[in-house]
Order: sequence, then structure tokens, then C-alpha cells
Amino acid sequence: AEQVTIERCTVGPSLGAPGSNAEVPALATLSQAMLIDSLSQGLGHEHDPAITKLRDSVANFRKDYLNGLSLLQESYFFRDPSTFAGLPDGSAIYGILLHKAGVAIHDFAACTSADFEQLSDDPLTGFRIKNVVIKDLYLKSDEVLKLMHDGKPVLGPAGDVVQVLRLMDNDGKYKPTALSEAQRRLAELKQIAQKAGTSGDELFKMYGSTNIPLWLQEWMKGKLPFKDVASKQRNLSFACHGDAMSHVSKGVVGMRLEFIRGVELSNITMSGLHNYGVQSPYPPLLPPSLKPKSLEDYVNYKGCDVRAVSVGGGTEADVTKKVVDKSVTIEGLYSLEGVVHNFVDEKNMKKQEADFKKEVFR
Repeated sequence: AEQVTIERCTVGPSLGAPGSNAEVPALATLSQAMLIDSLSQGLGHEHDPAITKLRDSVANFRKDYLNGLSLLQESYFFRDPSTFAGLPDGSAIYGILLHKAGVAIHDFAACTSADFEQLSDDPLTGFRIKNVVIKDLYLKSDEVLKLMHDGKPVLGPAGDVVQVLRLMDNDGKYKPTALSEAQRRLAELKQIAQKAGTSGDELFKMYGSTNIPLWLQEWMKGKLPFKDVASKQRNLSFACHGDAMSHVSKGVVGMRLEFIRGVELSNITMSGLHNYGVQSPYPPLLPPSLKPKSLEDYVNYKGCDVRAVSVGGGTEADVTKKVVDKSVTIEGLYSLEGVVHNFVDEKNMKKQEADFKKEVFR
């Protein structure tokens, strides 16, 4: 893209924020359920009882929600009161996001050597943002710990995290939902297909990223506490800093500008950027064998943060703190648990993080 102008527009409010038309109806689990149902169509398992039950739970949720009725037990996990607040619960929310080609689900300013080569051949230049209002972006980011076994994440078919720590009762025994049962069933069907000699390409077409190890499937069928079955496994841990789809958590960002050059800013106003997310309470409660591999996984969590302007990937040459101070009016930033930044230069931020880690772990 070249010679792009964004002007005379208002971004916000986001769903659930003051002045918006409605709240966010449900957590990411609803999106995951709908996606699994959609992906199952035409693959031979769309009529499997577990998939049918998942489909019914979505239909019942939709009916009860639209009619203002109390949710059925089978649908409660779509609005689990321990995490739901009528706000987006994903990894990030943006007012304006300008970024290199591809999804911006990784960390700030993440780029491979191949990406840099492509940008060198086809630079993204000439971006003007003027007379823009960005207001009332509300997020309650949800950090979802992801179980890792032998270096592989435990997932459903579309990269959906199997939220193991939220599928336990007080004794650590499996507490099923329609979503987790569908994820488990797809893992079973994938295993059956593997034994029948189905090719890798065909397995991926039918079951995507589904990966639930046998021992975990057994826990999801039985009555043993999780710690009893997990203690018998090697190379087992939980990964932090991601949302329900493993996207790196980044919080609320008014403008994220990365890998673009020739940027001009003029008369931009930002207000009411709020993040009500909190870091997962689970890591300190896990037994030593299941905790994230390094204490570094506990620090520098960005999912609770608020950034008015965040730049990186070379954009910091054009968009400096001096430019932002002159061109952007900022007020009303709030984070319940994280850090609030008016301006972040990702290059300098990474140095600050490295210095912070040295101080913490020396």
C-alpha cells in the first residue's frame, strides 16, 4: 500500500463501551463453537453427537440471549461470569492498525528476515492520518493458559485453545462443556483416521490443528484429578501471554503503526481507552512441574496494558515522541492492572524490558 490517507473520521466506541449500541454478547468460546460447527460441515462428522450438541448449545444460547432469558446450563460457558463483562476478551483492540501484510497476531514489531526482504522490495510508504478522533475503546483481555506437551500446544481444529484449567472442578476432575466435548471428540476421530492410514494432508483438512494427547483424552473421560494424570507425563507445562486463540496479548492500542514509512500525523484526539483485563491467576497455583518453563514468562505481560500510540519496525524514524506530543491529544487512559503509555517506541521498549529482566533475575 502507498499514499494512504485516513482523515475526518471517528473510531469508537467499541461494543460494551459507553455510548455503544450493545455489549459483546459472549466470550471467545462462542466464536470457537461456531467455527468448529462450520468447519465440520461436509467432512463426515457434522452429525456426530458431540458436534450436534455443540450446535444445539449455540442455537439455544442465541435464542435465550435474544429473548432475554436465563442461559441453559449447557450454554453458561459462553458467558462465564468469572471472566465475562460484556466487553471484548481477545488479545487486543485497536483504533487504527497499520502493519505489514499478514495478520498482526504476534508480538509488537515481530518480523522475520523474509518479511524484511519483502518490505525492502515493496515498501509501505506515504501514510497520512489527520483530523481523527479515537475514543472509548474498552477491552477485558483474557489471558488463557495453554497446555504444552512435548513442545506441542493442546488445541482444537482452528487453533482454539483447549482451556484445561477451566475444565476442572474443585477436585481437579474434568468438568465438561459442549465445546470441550466437541474438541475431545474431534481428537478421537482424528486418531481413528490416523490408524486407518489417512494421509497427513487429509487429516489436516478434516481436523485442522486438533491435538489432544491420549492421556488427556482419558482424563476428559474419567474421574481422576488432573494432577494425578499429569504427574505421570514428561515435558508438560503451561504457556502464558496468549488469548483463547493463542494470539499474543497486547491490550488496548489507539494507534499501532509498524513497518510503514513516510507517516504524517495531524490533529488526532484520543480518549477513553480502557483495559479491564487481569493477568491469569493460575501460574502461581500450579505445581512446579507444570509452571511455565521460565520465570520470565511472568514478566512483561502486555495484555493488561493501554498504549495511545505504539510504533516499531522502522516507523519510529517518522513517528517520534516529539511528533506525537505535537500532533496527538491524549486523555482518559485507564488500565485496571497493567501499564498505561502515551507513546511506545518498540525498539526502546525492548531495551527497557531487557534491562528489567536483568534486574529481576540477577
